[in-house]
Amino acid sequence: MITMNDLFLIENKFGELSLSDDEIRHIQQINYYLGSNKQIINSTNFFSKNKFNTDTSNFIIIKNIRRHDGTPYIELKTENKVGILHTGEQPISIRPKINETHFMFIIDRSLQIRLRSKNEKVQYTDHNQNSLLLNYLIKVYLNSVNEYIRSWGIHTKYEKVYKKSHFLKGKINYVDTYLDILGGQTKFNVSFFELTGNTPVNRLIRQVLFKLRKSEFVQTAIQKLFTTRILQHFNDVDDKLEISDFSEATTLARKSNNILLKNIIDISIIILKHTYFYPHHSGNNTFVSFLIDSPILIEDGLREMIKESFKTTKTLKVSKSTKQINAIIDDKIDTKASKNATPDILIEYKNKKFVLDVKYKLYDINTNQIVAESDLYQLSAYIDIFHAELGIIIAFSKTTIDKEIKFTIGKKTIYLLFWSLAEKDPKKAKKLVIKEIDNLIKNKLM
Repeated sequence: MITMNDLFLIENKFGELSLSDDEIRHIQQINYYLGSNKQIINSTNFFSKNKFNTDTSNFIIIKNIRRHDGTPYIELKTENKVGILHTGEQPISIRPKINETHFMFIIDRSLQIRLRSKNEKVQYTDHNQNSLLLNYLIKVYLNSVNEYIRSWGIHTKYEKVYKKSHFLKGKINYVDTYLDILGGQTKFNVSFFELTGNTPVNRLIRQVLFKLRKSEFVQTAIQKLFTTRILQHFNDVDDKLEISDFSEATTLARKSNNILLKNIIDISIIILKHTYFYPHHSGNNTFVSFLIDSPILIEDGLREMIKESFKTTKTLKVSKSTKQINAIIDDKIDTKASKNATPDILIEYKNKKFVLDVKYKLYDINTNQIVAESDLYQLSAYIDIFHAELGIIIAFSKTTIDKEIKFTIGKKTIYLLFWSLAEKDPKKAKKLVIKEIDNLIKNKLM
C-alpha cells in the first residue's frame, strides 16, 4: 500500500504529464540524494482520486508548468533542497519555498566574505538561478583578490572598473566584469597559484571548473570563455579526483602562504561540499543535476549572523558544538554505533547555555501543526545533553509574527522564533530574529 510518506508525487496542471524512462531514472537519482525511497506516481489529480487529507510539505511535487512564452518546463518543489536539474534543453528547477533574496542574503553570511569594501551594498535581485550562483561565486572571488590585484600587473584597469558606480553595488554580471578587468591581457595566467603538474590541488581546481563548464550553469559564451581560459592552464591535469586527493588538496591549501591559492581552494571546496552532480547520458540527450545542500548553508549563515551581532559581548560565546552519545554494547563503548548530538547553535554565557536549532521549513501559525513533534523532541534532548537553560527553534514564516510562542516539556521550555519572509528586505528579517534572541538572552541568561 502506498503511504504519503513513501510518495514522490507528480502533479500535472496541463493535461497528462509524460515523462520518459530516462527522465524517471534521473528523478530517481535526485530522490536517492534526498535520502528517501519515495515512489514516483505519474498521475493527474492524485489527491482528488485518493482523498488524502494531508500536508504536502514533506513530499516532492513535480508540476508541469509553462513559461510566459509558452515553452514548457518542469518545477520540482521541496522544502529541504534547492537546485537545478536539466533534461536536455528544458530546465527543471528545484526550489525551496524560501524567497531567493532571503536565501542568498543568508548564504552571504555563510560564505563569510572578509575582504569586502566598506561601502559595498550587494542586492540580490537576479532571480535567474542558472546564473545567480555562478555570478555569486565570481563575486566571492573578486572580493577575495581585492588586496592582491596589483600583483597581476593589471591594477590600473582594475581600479578604473572598481570606481564605476555600479561595480559591486547591485545587479551586475560578475563574469563579464571579471573578463573586463582582465582585458585579455597576457598577464592573466595561473602562475600566481604556484601550481605545477598533476597535483591534488590542481585536480581539485580543474574538476570544479570542468564541471562548471559542462553544467548548464555556464550558459553564455562569456561564461564558457571564462572557465575555458583557466582550464587551458590545466591541460596536463586529470579531471578525476579521489577522496584522498580532496583531503590532501585542502591540507596543501591551508599550508600555503599564497592567499590567492587559499581563496580559490576555499571556493572550490564550497562548490564541492554543497553541490552534487548527476550526469546521465542516453542517446543524444544529456541530463545534469546541480543540487545545493541548502539547509547547511542556512544554518551556517544564521550562526554567523548571531556571532556578528553579539561579538561585543565578550563573555558570551556562540558556536556549533557536538557531544557524543555513547553506544554501550556488552559494557563497552562502541564508537561505530555511537551518535553525535549537534545543535546548530550553542550560546554560552558564564555557566548558562541556550541550544538553538535552525529548521529549514515554513511554519504556519494558523494551523495546529505549528511545529513538528520530532523537532520538539530533538530540542528537548539537546537541552538535556548540553544541560541548557532552554531551547530555541528558528524557522521561517510567510508572515511577520509578533506573538511569543513557546512549548513546555516538564521543566524544559522551547521557544519558536521566525525569520519573516514577508519582509522585502532580509536585513529587517534578520534584525527581528536577532532582537528576539537578544531579549531571551537578557531575560533568561543574564
